[in-house]
Amino acid sequence: SYHLCMRIGETMDATLQEDSMELSNFLDEMDEIINRSKSVNLESTDEKSKEDTLWDRIEESFREHQQDSCPICLEQLWKMNNPFRKTYILSCSHAYHGTCIKNFEKFSSSLKCPVCRTEYTRKEIRQEIKDH
Repeated sequence: SYHLCMRIGETMDATLQEDSMELSNFLDEMDEIINRSKSVNLESTDEKSKEDTLWDRIEESFREHQQDSCPICLEQLWKMNNPFRKTYILSCSHAYHGTCIKNFEKFSSSLKCPVCRTEYTRKEIRQEIKDH
């Protein structure tokens, strides 16, 4: 019976060591997954902040040029009688009424600014940006 107790004790020790190793491996794997997740999140945050910084510079350039009218329809970008009309700034810093640039895009084979012919992306802007 003494040998049986020793054998049971050895078996339990071996099982505990295996379980401990499995748990340790599992925790190491979880740490690795968490670290990878954090790094992906940081990269996407960095990309977002780079994009925000780029648009901040584009908006600053727009303010410096003091463009007041839409190059397509030649009307003021912001009219007091129509404050809800959407205005878009392009990545080249030229601005257009939303309806004007969207109609232009329907007929254009590529997204090139009608003024400078630069390929662009666009972003809606509010009057505060002009007045900033």
